[in-house]
Amino acid sequence: MIKPAKESVSSNNNRLITLDLLRGWFLIVILVNHLFYFPSGYDFISGRGMLIVSAAEGFFIISGLLIGIIRGGRMNHVPFPVIWKKLWKRGVLLYIWSIGLSFFYILLGWLLYDTPGLKWGLVTPWTNIPDVIAQVLSLQYFYGWADFLRMYAVYIFAAPLAIWLLRKGRWYIVILLSALVWLFPQKPVVEIDMIYTWQTLFFGALMVGYYWQNITKFVKTMPKRTINIIAYTCLVITALTIGLSIVSAFIAPSLQGSGWDSISKLTQTIPENVLFHKGDMPLPRLILSFVWFISFFWLFVRYERWLLSKLGWLLLPLGQNSLLVYITQSFVIFNMHLWLRPSMFAVTLEYPLLVESFTIIINFILTTVAIGLVWLAAKYRRFLPFIPH
Repeated sequence: MIKPAKESVSSNNNRLITLDLLRGWFLIVILVNHLFYFPSGYDFISGRGMLIVSAAEGFFIISGLLIGIIRGGRMNHVPFPVIWKKLWKRGVLLYIWSIGLSFFYILLGWLLYDTPGLKWGLVTPWTNIPDVIAQVLSLQYFYGWADFLRMYAVYIFAAPLAIWLLRKGRWYIVILLSALVWLFPQKPVVEIDMIYTWQTLFFGALMVGYYWQNITKFVKTMPKRTINIIAYTCLVITALTIGLSIVSAFIAPSLQGSGWDSISKLTQTIPENVLFHKGDMPLPRLILSFVWFISFFWLFVRYERWLLSKLGWLLLPLGQNSLLVYITQSFVIFNMHLWLRPSMFAVTLEYPLLVESFTIIINFILTTVAIGLVWLAAKYRRFLPFIPH
């Protein structure tokens, strides 16, 4: 039976700071992609949400990893009921905020029903109200920009079972249960059912977090050459697949009718391919998500001092207050889209180059303002005590 090391990870503070920095980065990318004010200059860090793997996967991986570290291996000596109560208390909080935000945005959407910038997916005001309430309460319907809360709430409720099994050394049962849940929804998976498939990211990372101390101790015993080979292999795979994503999203469409049609058709279908379908989370995308995460984690560890000195002021408040940031960004995106929808600055005038430059500047300013608003909420969270962080 594999047992996690007894040493607390709290003494290994650098690793936790690295995860905070990385989570802050992922939150920025998620915000930029959801705003969708493109072109803006932020395209280069976000890929406009059109990459084979997204920052959202990394965000789920970090969440599961931290639950495994903090509530799993780190608290292995604590009676299980204590962990169970802590996790369920957090799960209840997430559930309340999830359904509360859905109801809030539904009511706001009905009040502004004819507004062009209203987020898609809103049920009509004449829909049967009891049905809407029942679907929101059962997490079968959501509205707004905070869907992750719905998914996290369920994962946190299920996390005690995973930790209990890991305490018993039954890691293989955790894998089996995760696989069975993944098989449950009909493929291709629609957005509402991603809760069944994306749990593979969360619970896969939770298992890694549970054995974090064992893993880090084992890595320290490995030859440096072996570590470098693994790291650089992940980096190369990440770079190649990011490059392929860029070709698919930005270059392939322009190749149509230029004698490169076959390449264009092939590359444009990659993100929607059954092997990388976002909703299905098939094994290739799942593996690639962890490979990308390992690459970015390795880079953030390697350049942590530089990142702290140059970007720590920006990333740490976001990464250390992820729940507050995620809730706040849902308000920012919803309201900005109401009055400044992304399509307002389309290049349709007589001088496209001039208008394109103007569009980039405007979109850059809008995106920067949105990031700034969310950052201010995280930095001065004491003024928002009613929002959990």
